[in-house]
Amino acid sequence: MARVIEKVAVIVHYTDGKSDEGFIPLPLASGGQAKVEFFTLNRVDDTSVLVNLLHVIRVEQSIILKE
Repeated sequence: MARVIEKVAVIVHYTDGKSDEGFIPLPLASGGQAKVEFFTLNRVDDTSVLVNLLHVIRVEQSIILKE
């Protein structure tokens, strides 16, 4: 049976020591010819943050599946 991703919980750790938490619709992946530099993080309080990967040390992801 196929498993369907509902959303992905994300913690972004920045180079200045700060961090952000939120959700993205699909797992963040890097590859191919297109260079990924930005992605949008949706917070629980319904605000969105544009994350510049040039200022990020690490991105932790946890996949939440539909039941």
